[in-house]
Amino acid sequence: LHDDIGAGLTEISLVSQILENKLPEPQRQKVQEEINQLGNTSRQLVRSMRDIVWLVHPERDSLHDLVLRLADTNKPVFEASGIDFQVENLESLSDLKLGVERRQHLYLIFKEAINNAVKYSGCKKLRLSVQVNKGHINLCLKDDGRGFEISDAGQSNGLRNMRSRGEELGGQLLVESSPGQGCSVKFIGK
Repeated sequence: LHDDIGAGLTEISLVSQILENKLPEPQRQKVQEEINQLGNTSRQLVRSMRDIVWLVHPERDSLHDLVLRLADTNKPVFEASGIDFQVENLESLSDLKLGVERRQHLYLIFKEAINNAVKYSGCKKLRLSVQVNKGHINLCLKDDGRGFEISDAGQSNGLRNMRSRGEELGGQLLVESSPGQGCSVKFIGK
């Protein structure tokens, strides 16, 4: 999967860049947006495929690995946005093993939460804290951004999908925010 499809998508991305550079200026301006969209889509698909390959890798089965993956894949975005991202309590997670489905749901919940914080919050600090107690985990992503009215975003696809994933895990997803107070996304479950 990774070798064949990944190579093909990377080739599409590169060919779109080459094509853009080969076009004379008048034609380039006419198709610039479509070429950019083609390259962006292929790069996004490569990133998504890398996530899938990582998620199903049997040696990446700890909560520790999952949290590190969230930090590592978003590091360039944090740096470009000037966001100070910190993980709290990481050292206590290496012994907690997760099955593929649990890993996938937790990863996608917090990937979406991080993307939302970066895109919309205007935050400068973003903290991911993890606590494990008697077979239960509590993951909380908190930003110091502008916050929002929960009622205004309650029906968005992103939040609906995050909540659905939390329920699939047999847990609860709590989103707390108000204007000027930042936002926290918390998963509590087994």
